[in-house]
Amino acid sequence: MRGIGRRRIPARTVLALGLAALAGAAVAVPVRVAVPKDDVDPLRAGVAAAERGDCAEAGRQLRPLTEAKIDATRMDEAQATAFESLVSCEAEADRDEEAYADALAATRIGRATGYLWQMRLILEVETRRAEAGAATAETMPKVQSEAFASLDVSLFDQLDALLKDKGLNARRERLLELLLSDAWKPDDGPTAKDGFRLRRAQLAAARPDGQAEARAALAEVKDPYWLQRIAVDPTLRALLPAPPDLRAATEAMLKLDQEAAAAHPDRLRPLTIVSGDLRALGRPEEALRLLQGMAARVQDPIAFSDRDRAVPWWWDEIGRSEEALGHYDAAAAAFRQGMALPEAGQPNFSQTINLADLQTRFGHARDALKTLAVFADPKRKGSPYGEMMLRESRGCAYAALGETREAAADVAYARAHEKDAPNGLADLLLCTGDVSGAAAIILRELADPEERPSALLQFCDFADPPVRLPPSSNERAWQALKARPDIKAAIARAGGTRRFNIVQDDI
Repeated sequence: MRGIGRRRIPARTVLALGLAALAGAAVAVPVRVAVPKDDVDPLRAGVAAAERGDCAEAGRQLRPLTEAKIDATRMDEAQATAFESLVSCEAEADRDEEAYADALAATRIGRATGYLWQMRLILEVETRRAEAGAATAETMPKVQSEAFASLDVSLFDQLDALLKDKGLNARRERLLELLLSDAWKPDDGPTAKDGFRLRRAQLAAARPDGQAEARAALAEVKDPYWLQRIAVDPTLRALLPAPPDLRAATEAMLKLDQEAAAAHPDRLRPLTIVSGDLRALGRPEEALRLLQGMAARVQDPIAFSDRDRAVPWWWDEIGRSEEALGHYDAAAAAFRQGMALPEAGQPNFSQTINLADLQTRFGHARDALKTLAVFADPKRKGSPYGEMMLRESRGCAYAALGETREAAADVAYARAHEKDAPNGLADLLLCTGDVSGAAAIILRELADPEERPSALLQFCDFADPPVRLPPSSNERAWQALKARPDIKAAIARAGGTRRFNIVQDDI
């Protein structure tokens, strides 16, 4: 079923919603270090100004340090602190070009810190400098291997997408080779690389001599999220020896994730991933018991090293598990708890939208609009994708109340920004009853080799959930769309759909 909740990304593959979210797991807060006596006053004054967001004053105090010709082969500690404070201040103030110029200047000095190298790459991605970002990624393992190894998967997802958009396939292949090497060690373990294995297989399969390489890359994919996409990709599935057994793959993934959680008792995120595995296997009650069993430790401010980042998603997983059991009030309460917490240092975005989607689905669209009213605050700003999810959520809530005039503004925004999330526009059009408009988007996706797998997945069948939930607000329009002869014919031309023996994560 294509429900409005389908937008939610499984915890294993959460997308960043902006620079702060992307940087939150990728970089450390600059650390003050001992500095020579003659630099103490301007350095302290500059750092203090940066911490209060006064970048102009920070620059006035710190520029003499950043521009000093101390040693071209080795950055001293005072200079490093000055650069870190300026870059951090400018990035927080959305002065990305200035932040990038300073990060670039710093990393041209020998032994620049890992933070500065990470920010250079993050800002190259944020400012869409695809080739520069690829070059920085290739350089970092040689000069700051630990800083490179710990970068977040979402950063490389965005960099790869930039290279793809610009048609830089040779650069893409080199980046993917690097990411699949031991140089990058994502926190979520080897399967966090599966999306890049799939992309490497796609690039290899497009070459006349690349079939063996493509098969080898696909053989390494274990994550059910990506196996679904391989199973509906007409080119890639032909390279598999047999169709993937998603239930067996999920059971195997559950075991790996449980082992990872046991091996890292100081981290909360592995447990939230385990709960997602359990729900996919139709075991939401077990997922809920697991999560609730951590409640006392979650309240302990020092129990988990990833607490700030992971706790909102712990609440999110409780909300999803309660929702899977049909417990509306408990699910809403959990999402509210997550909504009240910062997300990567910024006002919460993800759990806020998930709460609104829950409210609309369970017949409380007016409450959903009250929930989404917090986005009137300009500080609650998401990425282009996140902004589309906001418009879809709000537009569907308006449509559920029959307030088509109010929904029209969100539809207009979504039309103008369709490239940011084509499925978001299609779902919103379905909410408003525009079946023909949604069909035009989906027909285009089914005809596009790049978009075809994601489009086909929307029509695939999954195992029945343990509890049947209320239909989404666009369910009637979705059924009308599926019945259209042109949609049926396009699905057949694209290779047809599959039935998967796991529960669909559309809640």
